Amino acid sequence: MFFKQAKGQIGRVTVLDAYQRLESEAVWRETSDAQRRDVVVSIGDATLTITDLHDVALTHWSLAALERRNPGERPAIFAPSGDAPETLEIADDTMVAALTKIMKSIRRRGKRPGSIRILTFLLVIAAITAFATLWLPGAMARYAATLVPDSYRQALGESLVDHITTLTGAPCSSDAGSIALSRVSQIVLPDQQTQFVVLSSALESTASLPDGTILLSHKLAEDYESPHVLAASAIAESLRFAQEDPVEHLLRGTGARASFRFLTTGEIASEDLREYARQLIAIPRAAADPATLDARLNELSIVNGDVAQAFNVQPKNEPRALLDDGDWIALQTICTP
Repeated sequence: MFFKQAKGQIGRVTVLDAYQRLESEAVWRETSDAQRRDVVVSIGDATLTITDLHDVALTHWSLAALERRNPGERPAIFAPSGDAPETLEIADDTMVAALTKIMKSIRRRGKRPGSIRILTFLLVIAAITAFATLWLPGAMARYAATLVPDSYRQALGESLVDHITTLTGAPCSSDAGSIALSRVSQIVLPDQQTQFVVLSSALESTASLPDGTILLSHKLAEDYESPHVLAASAIAESLRFAQEDPVEHLLRGTGARASFRFLTTGEIASEDLREYARQLIAIPRAAADPATLDARLNELSIVNGDVAQAFNVQPKNEPRALLDDGDWIALQTICTP
């Protein structure tokens, strides 16, 4: 046999690289009826070359299609494919071992596309899952919110107030206090017919309802010396309302099931509203955009010391008077029995 192993190769050496130009004697039969011929076989880049004893090429077999007909027996019999009529008998152990290694190596590489297909399949499933769990619920909520008419928004707001008051108690109310609260609303949101509702417990700051109603914590009236923080909080909540529709916020909070139910029935279930009422009280909404809030508060001239500290804004002018002393006292005591 002859061994002309490739030399001087740079980089990773494969099994095929290691046996390139390995040669040995063999017996070749072109068909089952043909005469057996002594030949020389050599391993090339991707083929097994069969030449006669005068170095004339007779045929080339693809190494990827090479098969052994008689595993474990000698001489080893190889064929270019399962049904090919050609056969090659090789007695040289080194050549047989080399071809065996090459065949195993090619089979291992041949399995990779299957692995890649499996990996690709898993990645597609992961992408679909991420789409279904991350993007789809938000998209459904956004779309569903655009379909809610004003009349249903009003009904949702009223229903949520009923659910919320089971957690917080009845909204605070007094004749003088309600008048003062309406005056604050007209000052800070002059272009909107927004109802302010003061709650006596549970709510820490503010929240919005689908009909535009703004819920205010009693602390905003009771814990400060002027109505400016209450007014600034209402403005911040109105900006959050503009950033994200409360109906969309409701549907996001109650999950894709609620959005799907609304899209198919036109209704939001009472149990979903009850769950959202709990969330609305317990989980603060995202802060309003600081730059927009700063501009709005200074535009209305309501940044006093308490507002500057509570909202981290700087006053650009003197704060205006929002209520006279009588109205402010009435508002401060709106939750007092």
